Amino acid sequence: MVDQFCREAFASIHYWMTNPVKFVLPVTATPTLMDSLMWVFLVSCIYCWVMSILTDNLSQVDRFWSLLPPIYSLISTYYCVREKGVSHSFLMIVMTSITFVWGGRLTYQFYKKDGYTLKGEDYRWIYVKEVFGDNTVFLQIFNLLFVVIYQNILLFLLAVPQIYLLKVDSDTTFSLFDAFIAVLYVGLVSLESAADKQQQAFQKKKI
Repeated sequence: MVDQFCREAFASIHYWMTNPVKFVLPVTATPTLMDSLMWVFLVSCIYCWVMSILTDNLSQVDRFWSLLPPIYSLISTYYCVREKGVSHSFLMIVMTSITFVWGGRLTYQFYKKDGYTLKGEDYRWIYVKEVFGDNTVFLQIFNLLFVVIYQNILLFLLAVPQIYLLKVDSDTTFSLFDAFIAVLYVGLVSLESAADKQQQAFQKKKI
């Protein structure tokens, strides 16, 4: 399973990199599920790397942590619906829905902290820059390999359960256990949202 998954991912990357016109204009291609996922992955990597150089800000991937998983999930569900129809894709639809709930909460919190401004940078990256000092070459190697590529791989891996469900398991029926887990998850996110408000109120009182 892992070998097949990696082969498909690398084949998709090769497909896009050897077809630059289709990569820039994906509507001209007929991508598979993995092709579509890898297109988003590559675009994210290129954008984050270029923007980090232009703005001298290493927090580019941070802005995508709550955005990319819902996008990957939505793409997987789209292919499932296209292949099996809505009635046989309800589990995938629910998984995407709760992924959007998760991403929505994090996105809102990140927005309230001005995380989407061009100058907004996690304070920890400032200390990382100090470690490299004036050695910008090694800093950019670290930026490309760890900050950009590695973190984007982590975000892509969050989509693996749905990819597995669609390509290997193929059982996308919705059970009572699935419903229980979905309701439990939404309840936990609601508690986290309430905790977010309490934490913000506490911080304001300290000020």
